Amino acid sequence: MDLLRSGVAALAAESPASLDDSTLAAQLTELRRLIDQVEAEWQRRLGEFDGRGAAAGTAASTASWLRATCRLSPGVARDRVELARRLPDLPKVAMALAAGDISVRHASLVTAAVGELAAAAGDEVAAEVESPLVEAATLLDPLRLRREIAHARHAVAPSAAVEAEARAYERRRLSISETFDGLVAFDGLLDAEAGAVVLSALQPLSVAAGLDDARTACQRRADALVELARRQLDAGTLPALGGERPHLSVMVDLRALRRLPGARAADTDWGGPLTAESARRLACDASVSRVLTDGPSQPLDVGRRTRVVPPALRTALAVRDRGCVHPGCDRPPPFTDAHHVVHWADGGATSLHNLVLLCRTHHRLLHEGRWRLDHRPRAGPTAA
Repeated sequence: MDLLRSGVAALAAESPASLDDSTLAAQLTELRRLIDQVEAEWQRRLGEFDGRGAAAGTAASTASWLRATCRLSPGVARDRVELARRLPDLPKVAMALAAGDISVRHASLVTAAVGELAAAAGDEVAAEVESPLVEAATLLDPLRLRREIAHARHAVAPSAAVEAEARAYERRRLSISETFDGLVAFDGLLDAEAGAVVLSALQPLSVAAGLDDARTACQRRADALVELARRQLDAGTLPALGGERPHLSVMVDLRALRRLPGARAADTDWGGPLTAESARRLACDASVSRVLTDGPSQPLDVGRRTRVVPPALRTALAVRDRGCVHPGCDRPPPFTDAHHVVHWADGGATSLHNLVLLCRTHHRLLHEGRWRLDHRPRAGPTAA
């Protein structure tokens, strides 16, 4: 241990900035291999510690002891104990790990796969796949190795593949919650088939909108999810809810739409409050119902719902603008909103000369980003 500490100290004393590219690359590769070898030795000692039951005097289990003394998360502690128990029965995996040829993650995948195949097809079949899987582990990263294991499982034990697929399907979940700062958090899992369906739908909607699209890939996928939901709502094919087709409802004071001081923020049915500028953007191309109230909450009259931009005018806009008018943006008409150059809440007309098409990204920049749009077709916004 002292020798290991002195080696680490010597490395820490060396400045990476003083190394040339080839030396630095070689050291990174060698250090990664050494780390895997140290991990292998840690696993070997953990197996001995667990086999003795040495944690029994201070903790409920070896995994609990690891959590308390080595500060490991519950899942990692449990996985490490399971690996330590499996390795003595799989010498080829243990040797590859000890040599630094594979990582702990590789070893966990291979040992779990061999155990699963042994249960499904017998010990002889499982023994036959250990060597090929170890060889694959030396060549592939853990994600690709997992895929190769899935193919091997399907070829050797189809029934096990079906069971694994069913287990994955049962793990599906989607949690949606509002955070304290007004964001909406998503967390979930999908099985392979459902994931492929969702990704296939998001991919064409998450393409960059022109050369100046500064959104990250994650932001484009988030926007694609919203666009997918927006299109489905616009199509009107979802089942009715409360006697009405699902739609986004925004309740906003007319004073907020007119940017008058002292107005309350807009409200939605499901999310948190929206700024008046967001409400103005949404109101550019939406169905609007007038509600007269006595004070803040007592409705007196609900006017008939009217469509701000009728379908015929929308068609004329598509023919004229051919998509988002922002320079360099190639978003076609289905990806756009009809934007009022002079907002209708400010007296602007819902007419062809006062409307342009803008994609969701550039429409947001125009409202929340306070850009200015030159009033002519195919003209782009400039900073206000």
